[in-house]
Amino acid sequence: MNLVFDPHEFHRSRIYAGEVHLLRSTPCSAALCSRVWTEIVKSLDDSDPRTIRRRLDNPTFFERFAVPRRGVGLDPDILQLTRQLLRELGYPAHTLFDRPRIRSVQSGGHHIPEASPAYGLHRDTWYANPQAQINHWLPLHDTTPEEVFGFFPEFWSRPIANTSACFDYDDWNRTGGFQAYQHARPSEQIHPSTPPLDSSRAVRIAAPAAYILRFSAAHLHGTLPHDSGFTRYSLEIRTVDPEDHAAGIGAPNLDNASRGNMTPDLLRLGDG
Repeated sequence: MNLVFDPHEFHRSRIYAGEVHLLRSTPCSAALCSRVWTEIVKSLDDSDPRTIRRRLDNPTFFERFAVPRRGVGLDPDILQLTRQLLRELGYPAHTLFDRPRIRSVQSGGHHIPEASPAYGLHRDTWYANPQAQINHWLPLHDTTPEEVFGFFPEFWSRPIANTSACFDYDDWNRTGGFQAYQHARPSEQIHPSTPPLDSSRAVRIAAPAAYILRFSAAHLHGTLPHDSGFTRYSLEIRTVDPEDHAAGIGAPNLDNASRGNMTPDLLRLGDG
């Protein structure tokens, strides 16, 4: 895996070839992350979401966090800021993108049985995502290596045993989609994953608030256990170039057997 810090030019082919880009924060990424953080603070009714897990039990936290988790992608101002960020990053008008999603990963969360699906290593393409998909991960606060997710670049060009053949996108949406929490019909949701790997083999990339980590959806990656004492919050934005997708251009498809197509659910950058 070749990590490139703040490249001056962006070529999709380099992401399709496995490069990972870490971009400095921009005016739009800072504004977007600030707005999302405000929504989290308001919904949790707590001025310090990073330490809130010391004061709230699991059910109460999940109930409160479900409000911004479902609402961020529907908020018109946040959606407009997302469009502005993608334009600022140089994406053309025909680019397709998913509504932004927020995530929280709590310290010690790996000890909660209901949270185990969140720690499955995966390629996003195993969730019926396109090979031409490019992911953007933005931390909502400064992060440390201990609390960020990890890449397993040794499997960029090697297949790995996985359960993607069990995934069907229509069934996934029927059982709550990407916004379902653990208690929302968990037995019906299939999370494609691999057998566990030694987390010491993972490449972790910590970043300050509002930086942008850009990488192919085909990278094997996943949430890793951490006991930092703080809850991590992040924002995710996915883009697809429809011309590349139609032409079969993208990252290698080594081991994806998922069924379905999520591109009809994406928005077009130039439409707003």
